[in-house]
Amino acid sequence: MKKLVLILVAAVGILAGVIFQNQAEFTITAPVSIEIPKINVIAAVEPVGLDAAGNMDVPKNVYNVAWYQLGPPPGAKGSAVVAGHYDSLTGPAIFFNLSNLEPGDEITVVDENNVRRLFTVEKKEVYADADFPINEVFAKVDKARLNLVSCRGKFDKVKREYPERVVVYTVLGRCTSKLFNYCIRV
Repeated sequence: MKKLVLILVAAVGILAGVIFQNQAEFTITAPVSIEIPKINVIAAVEPVGLDAAGNMDVPKNVYNVAWYQLGPPPGAKGSAVVAGHYDSLTGPAIFFNLSNLEPGDEITVVDENNVRRLFTVEKKEVYADADFPINEVFAKVDKARLNLVSCRGKFDKVKREYPERVVVYTVLGRCTSKLFNYCIRV
């Protein structure tokens, strides 16, 4: 019996050593891709800052998304913001179907360490461009959030913009790594 206990203690110690040795695997780093199964999105992430007008910049490729790198990365406490184009000159772009997401739908963000973080949709809102709630989208810090933003409505050819913004608000659910094949609550 003592031998079995010693073997179990040694196994737990080795396992703990492996887990602690690999904690960097769960360090929150910049996102590299996003997956939204419900709307068939698998996209690369472009880190962006502000454009010349002082607004969040947009992805250069209409099939990528932009992560606002002046805010937290997805998985860190606070509001990580990811934006994508609604359409392009040639047709639908990456977030064309963003408004089809509903509470309970899931979004996965993969970071530079190949850690997969699962976010769950809490709510979806549509705002007139003039009423866009910057603080609610960019500045909530109560928990790890991921807010997805895109345009919506009929394109105004004179102003060269859409009149509405759709925002999908999500919260972090769990994260996993390729190294460990199980979920960890964060």
